[in-house]
Amino acid sequence: MDLWQSLLTCLYWATTWLLIGLLGVVLAYLCYIHYIHLKFDHIPGPPRDRYGTLQTGFLFGHGSSLQRSMEDYKLIHDKFLEWSEKYGPVVRLYVLHRVSIIVTHPEAIKVGNNLYLLAD
Repeated sequence: MDLWQSLLTCLYWATTWLLIGLLGVVLAYLCYIHYIHLKFDHIPGPPRDRYGTLQTGFLFGHGSSLQRSMEDYKLIHDKFLEWSEKYGPVVRLYVLHRVSIIVTHPEAIKVGNNLYLLAD
C-alpha cells in the first residue's frame, strides 16, 4: 500500500510541474506575440479581426479576413489594394505570429530599410 501511495504522490507532483511548465510556455508565447505587435504598431493597417466578444485577432491576426477574401476564387491582391488605398502605401498585416508589410508605392520600395518613414 505504501508503494502505491508514493507512486501516486510522484505522479501528482510530475503532473503539477508539467502543467506549470506548460502554462509558462503559453505565457511566454503570448508575451512574444504582444512584443511583435508593439514593435510594428507604428505602421498603419486594418484592425485585427474580432468574433463577437472574443478578441481572436490577437492570436490569429488578419488570417480570417484573408480567408474570407479568397472565397469564391477572388484575388487576395484586390484586398491588399483596398487596404493600401485606405491605410496608405505601406500597410502591416498580422497572421499568427508573423508580420507582413505590404508596399504599394514605388518610392517606398526604393527607400529600402526605412519603409516606416512613408507610413507617417
